[in-house]
Amino acid sequence: MLGDWFLKAYLAHPRLPVWQCGCWFCYGRDLTWIPAYHQPKTPAFQHSIAAIADLGVQLRASLTRMNPIQAWDQMVIAAQLAHHALTSPSRRPWIPQDFLGHWHHASAGLPVC
Repeated sequence: MLGDWFLKAYLAHPRLPVWQCGCWFCYGRDLTWIPAYHQPKTPAFQHSIAAIADLGVQLRASLTRMNPIQAWDQMVIAAQLAHHALTSPSRRPWIPQDFLGHWHHASAGLPVC
């Protein structure tokens, strides 16, 4: 997300748990530390890589309960719901990125083996 927009949304609802990141790079800090950093592109990239790795670990753990397509779709649905639970600084819904909807719809048409 864009730094300024994110910070305004954070300030509107600073206590939401969604603002804290448990990736190995952020160590549970509020994500506000990234745009406040003197060169935010570097930690933003490092956070992104760590968060993607965490998603892989979560996906792998889900495979004991469901197939890969179902596990991925459940993660996509959770991300969409997390977006809908937030509001922008202007009190409009925080719209999920289009790719989440595309992944969900693509997953729905795939056979489950």
